[in-house]
Amino acid sequence: MKTRTQSADFAVPGQRALVPSDVGFQRERRQELTEKLSQKVAQLEAALADKEKKESCLRQTMEDIVRAEKSLEENNKVLVRQNQEIQNFYHTVSHELKTPLTATREFVSIVLDGLAGPLNDTQREYLNIAKESCNRLGVCINDLMDATRLETGKLTLDIKPRSLDALVRETVTVMGPVAARKQIRLCGETQPDLPAFSFDKNRLMQVVGNLVNNALKFTPAGGVVTITAEEAADNLGYFRVCVEDNGPGIPAADFENIFERLYQVDTPQQSSQQGVGLGLYICRELVESHGGKIWVESELGRGSTFCFIIPHSQSTAKARLLVVDDDLQTRELLQRNLVLANFQVATADNGESAIEEMKRGLPDLVIMDLEMPVKDGAATLEIIRGTWGLLPVIILTGHVHESIVSRAMKFSPFTLLAKPCPMEQLVETICCLLPQKCPAPQKFNNSAAHRSRSKTCNQ
Repeated sequence: MKTRTQSADFAVPGQRALVPSDVGFQRERRQELTEKLSQKVAQLEAALADKEKKESCLRQTMEDIVRAEKSLEENNKVLVRQNQEIQNFYHTVSHELKTPLTATREFVSIVLDGLAGPLNDTQREYLNIAKESCNRLGVCINDLMDATRLETGKLTLDIKPRSLDALVRETVTVMGPVAARKQIRLCGETQPDLPAFSFDKNRLMQVVGNLVNNALKFTPAGGVVTITAEEAADNLGYFRVCVEDNGPGIPAADFENIFERLYQVDTPQQSSQQGVGLGLYICRELVESHGGKIWVESELGRGSTFCFIIPHSQSTAKARLLVVDDDLQTRELLQRNLVLANFQVATADNGESAIEEMKRGLPDLVIMDLEMPVKDGAATLEIIRGTWGLLPVIILTGHVHESIVSRAMKFSPFTLLAKPCPMEQLVETICCLLPQKCPAPQKFNNSAAHRSRSKTCNQ
């Protein structure tokens, strides 16, 4: 009798039973998926490691930036302090030298006038050399004092309606004898019926005098130096004054820096006519303090022409700013940079002193920190709004308490800028708030249409 063995059927109802080939397929499929999963995990781990590496590099870069900013801030503070020490030194030395120099010059003049007895020709010659040396030294000392006042924003202008024609004539009268001794013809040419406008006569005459003196230094005997004054046809709303000579000329490479402090043109003629390199720098600062611009045109071997323009109305002159911050280095750095940007700047170390400063003379705009002792920015802003209405205010501050900010917001409008603020951004913001007080155009054309002019010469 045959025995029949039945195999158990484990198939799920409704599905086909697995056969050996199906099991092998599933095993291969699982292995394939496991390998792909392992690859994906490896890729993710590599991406994660790369991300962590990049984050580490980014953190390191940010730390480097923070350290660099901190170092830069510390260096700026050191430079401000050193600059202030230099300015104080210049001021002290200038005053200490001026008193004995004045006495020396006066006594030399007394002897030259014969009040101390007769002089022979040799003695007179030596004394004239001594007097001329005193005069040159006096010019250097005055330049140092003016440069110090300009850089600290302490030079004030006496703006009144004046005659530009009279200024040119007076310059020819004053500088004429100097030109005659060098056998140089000095002439002044002005546009007829040139209208009067407001400017500081002494300071503008100082500019023209410096330019004429420079021209006389380098113009050879028999040459001509000409001062011209007229309305600038190609820069409407401005007067143009030019000083032209037929000296050796200036290399074009020096044009960009010639008005910088202590800069001197490196030529054989310049080395024999050394100064301290402040004359043209002072000219630029005084012209810009009137809201104008100065430039030079020159051709080697044919001479040079220095020109500047001044606006008809001094509404385009320097804006008056008040910087309020309890940090001395911050105040001095802002004052220095804003003065260089052609603004007139006063400072105060807290809100209370700022209010007193504004009572003495209202600025065009206030730049103020919020966190300050005695009277903070919010309290100061409240007084400004209650007393002077919508006087433009820029809040320039770092991290502050939210309570101060919320109090300040009650007395808006104001413009909020974060420290450290790039100077370009600050100046741009000031110009947006004071569009009529921005600097004059940067580019000028000296080829104005020919006009008839009245002429005055020293000989």
